[in-house]
Amino acid sequence: MSDLTAFHDAITDQDINTIGDTDLAMAAIDKAFDAGQADTAEQGVATPSDNNQPVPPAPSEVGEQPGAIDYEAEYNKIMQPFQASGHEVHLRNTDEVISLMQKGVDYTKKQQALKPRLREMRALENAGMLGDNLNFAIDLYNGDPKALKHLIETKNIDLSTIDTGPSVDENGNPIQSQYAPTNHIPSEEAYNVKTVLDEVLNSTEGEQIRGIISSFDSDTALKFYQNPGYLKSLQLQIQHGFYKDVADEIEHRKLVGDKSIEGKNWYDTYMTVANDIWKENQKSNYIAQQQQLQNLQQQQAQAAYQQQRKSAARPTRGSSPVQQQFDPLSMSDEEFSKLDVNQLFR
Repeated sequence: MSDLTAFHDAITDQDINTIGDTDLAMAAIDKAFDAGQADTAEQGVATPSDNNQPVPPAPSEVGEQPGAIDYEAEYNKIMQPFQASGHEVHLRNTDEVISLMQKGVDYTKKQQALKPRLREMRALENAGMLGDNLNFAIDLYNGDPKALKHLIETKNIDLSTIDTGPSVDENGNPIQSQYAPTNHIPSEEAYNVKTVLDEVLNSTEGEQIRGIISSFDSDTALKFYQNPGYLKSLQLQIQHGFYKDVADEIEHRKLVGDKSIEGKNWYDTYMTVANDIWKENQKSNYIAQQQQLQNLQQQQAQAAYQQQRKSAARPTRGSSPVQQQFDPLSMSDEEFSKLDVNQLFR
């Protein structure tokens, strides 16, 4: 499959109906990526538990206050530039953020109202029926003689080929027309994939996505045709560098003849490698969080010990000296060596 048109046209509605349940693996990768793939320092990301892997500590276990919100960090996140309609958008203040949110809600409502007619609009667009041609079609529908004459002349219609026989049978009953209109309205699947394709190909990553799609085998093309949201996932992963990590690893495995991807199509190969990288990153995140937790516990223990020593060295005036509890396991080797062993058992 060498181009996007072939990707769009080569798959029929019948092909779509023969597919079973949707494979949600790509959506899972995208969800995992959103949860922390782009920022491996993010805390509180749990690893999958279906293979008995341990779960990393929650933020409260590593020293953060439960429910605490870093308002400055959240503000900076909201004000970060983002991609829209093929351009990078920079917001300057919160008023602009609010304005865009309001427009987004309004746009969604309008899209929902228009959705039942959008496929019909796509059919008119595909047939070149917008503008004056649409007015011409309306005149034809209304039986305008001038429009009919214009159609016959411009389309070189041979009137002798038109059956102009009687409109009633021998018993006087009207003869039903044999004409049945051809359905030119695209299917829901075709409309959805064309809409998403238009969006991603007009983005900054459009040319790269075009090249990726051109390498699709028929099974992978069918998978993306049935699940056009995969194209958005692919765009997001390109933006954050995850796709490059996967593509580089795929090339390495092909070079060394890795059995894990042998004989697999593009989609299955990508999913195999992407899952391996994700699991490895999750494991690395967990180890880093465990080390962070261990370091914090050691710091807290040391701070508690130092506070205990200070408290013991400053007894309250007028009261009996506080008996310091002896804990040899918390003492350093140097401190333990200075003790008088005979005093330990007094």
